[in-house]
Order: sequence, then structure tokens, then C-alpha cells
Amino acid sequence: MTRQIPAERPLPHKTVILDRVLADTDEKRGRKTWLLPVVAAASIAVVATGALTVPSMLKSDPGPAGKGGSSATTTTPKPADNTVSVDRGSLTEAQAKAFATECIKWVGSHDIPGQTFETAPLDWPGMGAKIGKIRHATKVTDSDRSTDWTVAVDSGGRTYACDGTITTKDPDGRVRRNYTFTTFSRKYPDGLGGSGDTAGSIGKPDGTLTGFSSSRWVTAGPGVTTVQRRMVMKGKPGPWFTTDVVDGLAYIRSWSSVTLRLGDKARVETRRLDKDGNVVGPVVTDRRIVVKGRSGDGYTALDFDK
Repeated sequence: MTRQIPAERPLPHKTVILDRVLADTDEKRGRKTWLLPVVAAASIAVVATGALTVPSMLKSDPGPAGKGGSSATTTTPKPADNTVSVDRGSLTEAQAKAFATECIKWVGSHDIPGQTFETAPLDWPGMGAKIGKIRHATKVTDSDRSTDWTVAVDSGGRTYACDGTITTKDPDGRVRRNYTFTTFSRKYPDGLGGSGDTAGSIGKPDGTLTGFSSSRWVTAGPGVTTVQRRMVMKGKPGPWFTTDVVDGLAYIRSWSSVTLRLGDKARVETRRLDKDGNVVGPVVTDRRIVVKGRSGDGYTALDFDK
């Protein structure tokens, strides 16, 4: 199907979604489900069975961009915490400008009926949004050890962000846009600001789920220098994936290869640290449980755990 790319809402980049499969996953026999976002919203799934079907994504909050986070009393994390950095350095000035220019094209793109990632030409100028300031021009790794770019763009009083890879054109003329476009909001009730979560898993016919991943932009509050996230599967915590705050923002990813079955529980925990490694504010927790899928074909899905 053709994906209509609406402005100001998070959009998955198809190739990254289909490729974000761990080594032990048999994608031909599995089905991948993506849930967005994890706070104050209904569960929205994107399912891939050979071809990718993308329903309407979470509508971004129309409120103004701004800083979120908390400067509450700090506590010290345990010294034995296992951490894994997702940071892979900074973009060059030229890379940052190129990616920001591509990203900002999609501001207001819903005003052009039929305009999509697939149909817009490589040199499409976009809707005329101007780049005010480029922030968080960095590189991050993923579960498959690939490297993505991240950039946030201030424009017209709002903040927009993209993560993925720079647009390319195949010899046959096909344009490939493998990045996610999102709009920042300060109104998410979890206090993290930035953008809502993107979380995913791979479902199999035997009812199991594996290949879990999650990612999110976070607006750092005063004194926050690091953002960390981990997955706790069936009560067993994984490592804290960690990223440094750059220009007041953080982009954090986490993943797990654990297999879950019907009734198993999982949660994603996100915390913010100061320069001394103290936890700033509460640890934000998203709780999930494996439930039967709506199709009744034996597949399962992660849903909110009340």
C-alpha cells in the first residue's frame, strides 16, 4: 500500500522496521507488531506479514514545543548497574545540515494530497518550513549494530525531529527515505517531554513474542546530563541503555531478545541522571502484558498492563 505521510505525527521508516530483527528471528514465519505511544493513548499496532501495513499513527500534541523533565530530589543508582551506550559520536556540520533539510520538508506535508515518502522526488523542496536551529546532531546504534542519524530542528516555534538514515536514490530511480519524522510536545503526562514512545515486537504463530525494541526523544530538565532506559522481561531486568544529553535533548533506544508468552509481563523503565550519576526525578515506567491478538489466529501482542 502507499503510505500517506502526515505532518506532525511520528512515522516509522519501513526499511528500518523490517530490518530491525535479531539474528535468531525467522521473519518469514513471524509477524512484527509496533505499538505507539506508551503514555496516555490507546495501543496502536503496525503489523508486517511479508508486506508492511501502516495504519494511522498517534496524532502529535498540538501544544507548543518546550522543555519537560523534572528536577525533583535525586537518588543514587546502584553501583552494579550494567550499562550499554547507544551513542556513536556526532554528525559533521554538513551531515547535520543535510539531514535537517530533509527532515524539515515534512512540516505541513499533509497539505499536499498524495504526497508520500515514496512519491516525493529526491529534490522535493518541501512545504517551505525554515530551519531555525539544528540540535542533537548525533549518531546512534541499534539492535542490529547499524548506525542511524538523529537531528532535531527548531522551526516556527516548534521542534521537529528525525532519526534514521539520509535519503538515497536507487539506480532504478526509487527514492528511499528510511527515517522517522516526529513533532515534539511538552504535554506527555510522564514528564519526559520530547515525543511519544515507539515500541515493537515480533509475533510468531506459536503465540510467542520476541525481538523487542523501544525508542524515544526526551527533553532533558535542569541538571540532567544522561538518559537511560531498560527492559524488564518477566521480572528480569536487562542492561540500562544510555545516551548523553546534547543541546538539552536525548534520543534513547533499548532492545531485548527475550521470548514472552501469553500472560507474561514486561516493562520499560526510563530514568534521568545528573553529572554525578544521581537519578533525577522519578523512574518512568511503562507496563505491558502479553494478550491474545484480535485476529484470533494464534498470534499475541503486548498491551497495556492495568
